[in-house]
Amino acid sequence: MWYQSKIKYGALGDDMKRITRTEVFLHEAITYAEVEAQLYTILEGRVKDFDYSISDNAKFSAVYDTFAGGDFYKVKVVEEIGDKKRTLHHLVAASDVADAQKRVEAYLKNSLIGFTIDGATKSAILGVWNPASEDWQNDFKQRMEDLREAGHESVGINQLEIDFKKRASEPAAA
Repeated sequence: MWYQSKIKYGALGDDMKRITRTEVFLHEAITYAEVEAQLYTILEGRVKDFDYSISDNAKFSAVYDTFAGGDFYKVKVVEEIGDKKRTLHHLVAASDVADAQKRVEAYLKNSLIGFTIDGATKSAILGVWNPASEDWQNDFKQRMEDLREAGHESVGINQLEIDFKKRASEPAAA
């Protein structure tokens, strides 16, 4: 089952003023408690103090190409079985909307069910955590490192990390 989490935390903006960041993630899990435990594991070292909410309304029929890099796109697929139609949503990593639609077409090319793609939109999801797949975990870790390099780390009054050894080894000012 897919769960969506939203975390909020304090960070420093480019102007060194405190800002609030919000990040959205998708989790493969059985329970809310499992997602909560995943959050503390996957954010360790990057985000120290955060608020979160978890919802189970992430109704994706398929999630794939997560290791392709790029952003995540929600693609609306309409399956046509005889005179009946059913709308499904796929989540796919891609470079843009056209690439997302191409990836979904490639994923469904051998399907025996007729389908049409009824659009794609960029998702707010920044990473997908699947504890059963090493490839997905590696992709997630790379995305977290990319966020860290972009300055997406929590900072609080008691959370600044100071390298005291470096400070002590510097020559004293005259």
